[in-house]
Amino acid sequence: MKQRVLVIGLGLSGCSAAQFLLDRGFHVMAFDQNQATRTDAHVTALQKRGMTFLEEEKPSCDFVVVSPGVPREHFLYRRVLEEGIEVIGEIELACRYLTNPVFGITGTNGKTTVALLFGHVLNSCGRKARVVGNVGTPLTSVLSDLQDDEILVCELSSFQLETMQSRVLHGGVILNITPDHLDRYGGDFQAYAATKISMQTFLKPGAPLYVEWKVSRDLKE
Repeated sequence: MKQRVLVIGLGLSGCSAAQFLLDRGFHVMAFDQNQATRTDAHVTALQKRGMTFLEEEKPSCDFVVVSPGVPREHFLYRRVLEEGIEVIGEIELACRYLTNPVFGITGTNGKTTVALLFGHVLNSCGRKARVVGNVGTPLTSVLSDLQDDEILVCELSSFQLETMQSRVLHGGVILNITPDHLDRYGGDFQAYAATKISMQTFLKPGAPLYVEWKVSRDLKE
């Protein structure tokens, strides 16, 4: 029997997750409050492949893939948590199928630049590398055509780190942490910073973590 998965949010990462799941034989349901989403070409293509839109108030599913832009306060997010249904993100979904080495980069400012530079240096040194994640390329969208020796450099936002679980990172970089997205964290800078720092819990045993020792005065206090 096919496992049933609910995808909340059909932006770039949500559509990629839905595609990834359909390719692997899951029954995919979707929810997006933007009604215009239903006429989007990517969404229409997913519907033709079997994706359906959620209709019932209490979703029956095996797990949920939530898009980074959807906060825990979202009514459907809260509902599935109350039902005890596992909630993961698109990054975590990909991590459960990942076999290539992956390095994570997070921080408030400069993480895209550093991720792209990291990938460029690796490729220039003759090591095949691809930059994915928050930089604009969903991790799930590249797994099917990766070469065995290809290295992944994954830019990770705090929103993506919120739903990670697997210890898959071969190394990590945490850049500067300064107040940002505080509306998502109830105005609590410490909660935002803790989410960034949580990347250390997703490192493989013994994997290195590099931290830029430049933090906000609020965090020091």
